[in-house]
Amino acid sequence: MDNFRTLIFEQQFESDFEQLEPDARRRQEFSEGFDGFFSRCPEKGSQIPDSHVWIKEIPDIPKRRRLSIYYTFDEKHTILLSIKVIQGGVIWP
Repeated sequence: MDNFRTLIFEQQFESDFEQLEPDARRRQEFSEGFDGFFSRCPEKGSQIPDSHVWIKEIPDIPKRRRLSIYYTFDEKHTILLSIKVIQGGVIWP
């Protein structure tokens, strides 16, 4: 049986996300795409050296860009800290 973590969205993450995607429905759809990763296997991201912070790059196909999600986790929770556009991380069709 899978061990699911509870996702916690920090205020900074929510603020960043609203700036990147003003449409609430689009944010909801987008987050449904990455919720499974963060609740099931956050250890598959990349840990920032000498830190408890991890990073996961994800594509935002409709807007042809790549995003970085910064987070930390323990056995029961994944805390999403921030989300940023990767400069120069354009995705071309």
